[in-house]
Amino acid sequence: MHDLLEYQTQRDRLIAQLSTTLAADQRFVAGWLVGSFGRNAADAVSDLDLMVIVAEAASAQL
Repeated sequence: MHDLLEYQTQRDRLIAQLSTTLAADQRFVAGWLVGSFGRNAADAVSDLDLMVIVAEAASAQL
């Protein structure tokens, strides 16, 4: 049970960190969660599926 709570806590922290990081970085145009989180059907053990759109100028540098 402790491991599950730790997983959920770390996952929620990661979502918050991703949101803050992507919002502050001009290379990213948009980002959103898909899968069970995107469908608002996530449960205690759901993983993260993330879609990100990279600005054209930034993608040309890759």
